[in-house]
Amino acid sequence: MGLRDTHIGIILVHTAFGVPFSFWMLKSFIDEVPPAIEEAGMMDGMSRLRAHLVVTVPMIRGGLAVTGLFIFILTWNEFLLTVTLSDKLIVTVPIYLHHHTGVYGVQAALAVAAALPIVLFGFLIQKHLARAFTLGAIKQ
Repeated sequence: MGLRDTHIGIILVHTAFGVPFSFWMLKSFIDEVPPAIEEAGMMDGMSRLRAHLVVTVPMIRGGLAVTGLFIFILTWNEFLLTVTLSDKLIVTVPIYLHHHTGVYGVQAALAVAAALPIVLFGFLIQKHLARAFTLGAIKQ
């Protein structure tokens, strides 16, 4: 198909692995929203889709942020898929770190620089993280 060692190929593979995970994670957030709230929107004349977008999505915005962080971490740290699907043209952060094996000072500096986006994004959504980590721990 000509997707080996291309950006589109890597994006498609990461999407194929990330979408099912995000669907299952977001489903648990959507299940926590009472159906009566969405039904009230439909009673006011909204379609099911509009009620979902106007009522449910704003209520789960914390879950959207946490899911975004988890998917970002999943794709940011992916090594095996990228090393398998690229020959040298497409280089992600883990592949770049692997190229500097044995040069410990450079590798340590690159690892700290690679962790910064994840840490900063985590600080931005930290109030939602505790809820996401305990998701499903308590049955109602």
